[in-house]
Amino acid sequence: MGLTGEVVGVDRERTAVDWANARAHSRGTKNVNFIEGDPAEMELDQQFDAIVGRLVLMYYPDPVDTIRKLMRHVRPEGLIVFQELDMANARSLPIAPLFERSLAWIKQTLSATGAQIQLGLELYPVFLAAGLPAPSMRVDALIGGGPQCPLYEILEELIQSLLPRWRN
Repeated sequence: MGLTGEVVGVDRERTAVDWANARAHSRGTKNVNFIEGDPAEMELDQQFDAIVGRLVLMYYPDPVDTIRKLMRHVRPEGLIVFQELDMANARSLPIAPLFERSLAWIKQTLSATGAQIQLGLELYPVFLAAGLPAPSMRVDALIGGGPQCPLYEILEELIQSLLPRWRN
């Protein structure tokens, strides 16, 4: 990006946009702007060098169609990069009952919102079906335990973010 580049972030939630703009402003970042909207449905007046999404496609009912729509916003030879979850394979070993119960709540809540909790493992065929070349991909897993494991903080933040959508 450098000093002359521009980053435009898009989110469907006004609170997320406001938070992200305030964070960028507090850091003195002037070439980053966040706007509210559905990136797959928006008409933008420019093309970008890259479309990058983290935990985005999993919330669309048709990820292939979504990528096709997003492709119109990236210049030829630009990048399309997505990071998605594979919650279906998240687990503890040895079994930690509270951790497993927390994972079950997260999976149930995400599934109830229509999110595809295993889309991470399905990205390869999704990219191909959207008409993109075969992507370079990898799977990462955070493995650890004990009181200092960063996974607990991630799990806590995820649960906090899902509380408004929690179902009994």
